[in-house]
Formats: sequence, structure tokens, C-alpha cells
Amino acid sequence: MKIPLSPERRAFRQRPHHQDDPVTYAVDLHAHLFVPEAESLARKHPGWIRADEIGRRVMGDRSYLHNQEQAAKILSKSTNIDLRLEDMDHMGVDIQVLSPSPTQYYLWAEPELASSLVRIQNDRIAELCQTCPDRFLGIGAVALQHPELALSQLQECMNTYPMKGVEIASAYGGTDLSQVIQ
Repeated sequence: MKIPLSPERRAFRQRPHHQDDPVTYAVDLHAHLFVPEAESLARKHPGWIRADEIGRRVMGDRSYLHNQEQAAKILSKSTNIDLRLEDMDHMGVDIQVLSPSPTQYYLWAEPELASSLVRIQNDRIAELCQTCPDRFLGIGAVALQHPELALSQLQECMNTYPMKGVEIASAYGGTDLSQVIQ
């Protein structure tokens, strides 16, 4: 399915331009996609409950509740393709690079569950990219907590799915990844 550009973006693209002034695209590189199917599966496991409790303690009740309210407000825009495209057109964004929501890294998940969660997320990202290839590019998920699995998932993202890369957490196990490199 090819989604047409808004009249404003179409007019911008069709403006007269010099050969040294190529048509430019507005690309949103920070466009997370929340995948409800992955969240439903994750919430069935005790690890999700523990991770949620830890998150609440670290943030404090007030911040935790604020985050929950904000998440509820933007959920439809993070899951509904029509609303996403409408917002993109309204903001003048030609292309979004879809990536996993940081709330869906599930770093606590054991290998079998992590494999399922990553597959569900990557399937959804790939589906949207294939539905609107002129509007979406994808960055996939990997199970960083399981290096061999993550490597296999990375290869799958690059060779099977139409992904441009993967997104990982900036910290794991309480250690910022930049500290590991130093």
C-alpha cells in the first residue's frame, strides 16, 4: 500500500529547483514503535512484574505515574499506522525510521521468551516498512542479554528483514555500555 504525501509535502517536493539543489527529505530518526502483542506476552511472565517494580522504585511513585499517564496519551500514535502517517504529514516528515520502544527491550527475559519477544517486534516493524516502503525504514530489536541469540537476531535483521540496523539499550545490568569500552 502506497500512502500519498500530504498536499503540503507534495507541493514542497514539486517546487522548481536547480540541479544543484536536490529534493530533500525530512527524516525522523527517533520514531519508536510500541508493539502491544509483545507487551501482552511479556506481562504474563514474573520477570515483567519484577522489572516493573524495580522501575517504579528507581523512578519513584510520582515519576512512575507521570510516565504511565504520558504513555497512555501517546499509545495510539505509537501503534496506529494511520495516526502516525497523519502526524508525519502534519509535521512535514517524509520518512520515519521505526525502532523498538525502549520500554520493550525486556532485558530480563530468558532466551526462549526473548527470542519470541524480539521476533514479534521485528515482524511488526518489518510489516509496517513493507506496507509503506516510501515512508518507513526499520531498525530491529535484539536480545542483548543473550549475546549468541542477539548475533543471530542481528543477522536475521540484516538478511531477512528489511532492517537498516538494530537498537540496543545504552546500559545493561547496571553498567553503561560506554564504561565497558573504556
